[in-house]
Amino acid sequence: MIIRDAQKEELQKNAEDDFEIDIVNFLQSDIVADLEPGLLRLMVRVGIARARSYDLTWRYSISMFVSLMFMFAPNFDEHPVINERLTNPIAERNELIDSVADSTTSKEWEETRIVYDGAAWGEAAELLPESWRAKWTGA
Repeated sequence: MIIRDAQKEELQKNAEDDFEIDIVNFLQSDIVADLEPGLLRLMVRVGIARARSYDLTWRYSISMFVSLMFMFAPNFDEHPVINERLTNPIAERNELIDSVADSTTSKEWEETRIVYDGAAWGEAAELLPESWRAKWTGA
């Protein structure tokens, strides 16, 4: 059996779509209930890209990263201490997210909320409902 490049690309796209849907379903059931599914999926897509910018490749580590974006701030990774943990050159890339989740203090998480930057949601930022915009405008 020969699998052509176009077929490989289609399989990869289908796998990526399934992955996005899995994260959306998890977020809708445990973290976010007030966003339209299409918008939530766009936000998840932004989060996946952001997670991959740290060379995260495991479904678990990417899902955890995206979840933290929703729970605290879409730019949580810019906090100096958290960013240092995420870019630790010695640690295995995909295991870093557990280190972040386990070792970040309540104070550090609160600091990420204070500097919440909705623009980190990329193209989805403009589509967010007012209740979400209030998170970063203080309204």
